[in-house]
Amino acid sequence: MLPNDDDFACFIDRDAMFLMPNYGHLLQDIVDKHPECGAFTAKCNRIGSKWQLANVDWKNDNIKYHIDQANNVFRKYGLNCTDHANSQLGSGFCILLKKSVWAKIGGFSGDGMLGVDNNLHLALRTNGERFYLMEGVYLYHYYRGGNRQDKAHLL
Repeated sequence: MLPNDDDFACFIDRDAMFLMPNYGHLLQDIVDKHPECGAFTAKCNRIGSKWQLANVDWKNDNIKYHIDQANNVFRKYGLNCTDHANSQLGSGFCILLKKSVWAKIGGFSGDGMLGVDNNLHLALRTNGERFYLMEGVYLYHYYRGGNRQDKAHLL
């Protein structure tokens, strides 16, 4: 349970992972730098949302490669964020969400797990909340094992 309304919870897909050992401090630094924002997401290697997609090799599963990419992305962008509340709907592979914003938008809604991320993005937009892309945060995302046509997770 989060004790304070300004506390954040981090939701990530079971097939996504942070690659920098100091990611907790990094997330805290971003939240502290951007107090106006109530929801954040990150970049990754495999995702349908183009604005969250890092410029990396989609098919590469070498974890060392992705650790290097995470470090490169952070060196290039640091704690910088861009607002994507009004962008194409984002993917929910990683969502950092403020408790007060969670309460304001009514939490996650949807039928089961599918579409929760789209509903969240729309609720943020409808309620005038900011949804920032953490430009310097990159996660490895297994996402269909690199096979863009694989729909097994939808069955």
